[in-house]
Parts: sequence; C-alpha cells; structure tokens
Amino acid sequence: MKKLTKCNFHKYIIININTMNSIEIIDKKNCLKDEVHQLINTAKTEVRMLNDNEMNRVEEIKEELRKLNGELEELEKDTQLPEDINIEKNKRQMEKKNFSLVAAIRNAASNKQQDELTQAVIDAGQENMRNSQTKYQGQIQIPSAEFRTITKATEGTDVVATDIYDIAQAIHDHSVLSELGCRVITGLVGDVQFPVISTANATWESEVATTSPNTPTFSSVKLAPKRLSCVVPISKMLLAQDSAGIERAVRNEITKAVTGKLEATLFGSAAGSATQPAGIFNGTISTTISDFASITNLEATNDGKDGYNEKKYLMAPNVKAKLRSMIKGTNGTGMVMENGEVDGTKASVSAFVPTNNLAYGDFSNVVVGIWDGLDIVVDNYTLAADGCIRLVVNFYCDAQVTRSGAISVAKIATT
Repeated sequence: MKKLTKCNFHKYIIININTMNSIEIIDKKNCLKDEVHQLINTAKTEVRMLNDNEMNRVEEIKEELRKLNGELEELEKDTQLPEDINIEKNKRQMEKKNFSLVAAIRNAASNKQQDELTQAVIDAGQENMRNSQTKYQGQIQIPSAEFRTITKATEGTDVVATDIYDIAQAIHDHSVLSELGCRVITGLVGDVQFPVISTANATWESEVATTSPNTPTFSSVKLAPKRLSCVVPISKMLLAQDSAGIERAVRNEITKAVTGKLEATLFGSAAGSATQPAGIFNGTISTTISDFASITNLEATNDGKDGYNEKKYLMAPNVKAKLRSMIKGTNGTGMVMENGEVDGTKASVSAFVPTNNLAYGDFSNVVVGIWDGLDIVVDNYTLAADGCIRLVVNFYCDAQVTRSGAISVAKIATT
C-alpha cells in the first residue's frame, strides 16, 4: 500500500481497513482529522456555519474514526504480549524442573555448592523442619508434600513437588503399616495430644421421652517427635551415575531403612521411652495358640471390645508357616491359614515381629505421627576406604496404640 498523504486523502478512505497495519491506520486517522480542521477553518474564514454537505462529511469522518479506533485496538490485542509474559523469561518460569536427590548427595559428598534449584528445595526443607519444631544438622533437608511448588527466587523456576522425595508417602506405600490400616498423620508441630473418645451409648426412647444422658469420656495419648536415625551406605560408583533408575534406587534404599526401623520398633517387644515408641508385643504375653479353637477364642475376646473397622492379623513368618499346617476344626476341613487369610481374616506378615508372636485386632487404633522434613547427613570419610559414602538419615516420628485392648497379642505353641 502507498503511503497516504493529504493530497491523496479521498483515495485513502476507500481502502479496506482490514488490509492496513497499525501505522497505516494512524496515518489515515491523521488525514481524516486534517480534513475536519480544513472544513472548520474554511467556515471560520468565510464567517459562517458549516453547511449541510460539510456537516454530513464531519459525521462521516467521526464514524470512520470510530471504526479505525476499534480496528487499531483489535490489532494491538493480536500483536501485544501480556504484560507478565516475556518469551525467554516465560520459558524459565513455566518450565517444571525435577529435583534430583542423587545430584544433591553428589554435590554434598564432593563439597560442591548446590545449584539454585537444589538449594531452593533444601531451603524449603529447612523451613519445613523449623515450622515443625524439629532440628536438622545435615547438608540436605527434604520438605514434605505440603510444599506443592517450590520456586527459585532468582529465576522464578518451579520445582515439581511430586518429584521431591516425600518420605511420608513412601512409608505409606511400602510398609506393612498401610496393609494393616494404621493411621499415618503428617504435618505435626511440637508435642501433640491425640484425642481418644469412648463409644457413646445409644438408647431407644419413646417419641416424647427425654433421651437418657450418655456422656462419652475423653482421654488422649501423647505423640512427641522422636528422632529415628538410620545409616545408608551408597557406593561412589553408583552415585556417579545419572539416571532415573539410580534416583529411584537411592530413594528406595532410604525408604527401606526408615520404614524398616519404624516397623522393627513398632512391631517389636521393647518398652516405650523418651527416645522411642513402645512395641506392640512389649510386656508379658499370656495367650498361647495351639489349635483352631484357641484362634477362635482369641478373636472372640477381642471382638467383644470396641472397634468398628476391619480386624486383621499381624504375625511372624514362622507363625504363618505353623498356621498353614494347622488343621481347621476337628474334622479336617482345611488349614487355619490359606490364601493369606486366617479363616477368612486378612493377615500380614513381617520379619520384624518377634518369632512365635502374632496379633489380632483393629489396627486403625495404631497412630503414627510424622513431623515433616527429612534430614540427611552426607559423610564421605567413614567408608572412604570401601569406596562408599555414608548417609545418616534423621526422621522424626512417634507411634501409639490409642485404645487399650484394641489389639490382642498371643504366641504360637512351640511344641
């Protein structure tokens, strides 16, 4: 299109607006305004009002300007980027980057500074642990799943929260605790009094009678952060690798160490203390399982107590072996344990249960409290001669059985 000037104005106004760019539209607006000024100045010079033809022309120009303004506004919308978008900057802001625990450990073992992305995760982990009132001492702190998105301040880059190592979820996914239906509570701060409410008695009453008062009793069990510390050796050769498989392997090793120690304590026989929770099998076990009748008696005793959720069994591996060879009933109608169930009741087996021991009951009364955050000390000296580094993993948790008698324990007859 030719550049428009005042001398070719009339040719200009018949051009299709849709074919013009913003500069051409502005030129045309200026030409139209100049024409209006010329009409007005001519009338002033002749000391008269605008005639009908001139008035009609002014109205046509007003309408044309209105259309041009609308076209210019639409054109600017199509070409202008939103205020908060810059193409290169936006690539960084919108890109979701994965956190690598292996890279963080490798940097710490080599005494290298963490990259910005990794440091952002560690900073969030430290904040997480401060908020939960727990201490950290290692080079790496991993936040909990509550940190949905972690942003690097310098670039505005988001770290994908689901790719940050969520130890609480990992414990739930890979432990016998979840099979049994134990409750896992995360996000705790300081000591917590977990409420326990007795079963309120209900009564049948006539239509207008006053309901008898049945006040439930309230009690609580205390959950306090206890440091669960475990050592995980990692080969330097393995750490030098960089793949998704290696990342999963390292995370799984930490999960196994933490989960194993938690289950070993909770499924054990040690008494509770200020530094560790009590085991389910602590104390004297007086009930002995010698035949199918003693199994049914154990269930009957426990079923007479409060409990609304599914009852399950927990047992040592050797107990499983004995129940699989124990005849059910006096007529030999099958074995006590078949297809992972004890006479139709689901059973879980753990190597951490003391030999000859088993438990039956409503395991939803077992509460595991977790104070968010995972603290990792990277020790690259102790096992250096073996070509390994040593991870000292600190994790804060506690566990309690909330209702006395909710879980019945027994031992299998050894003869």
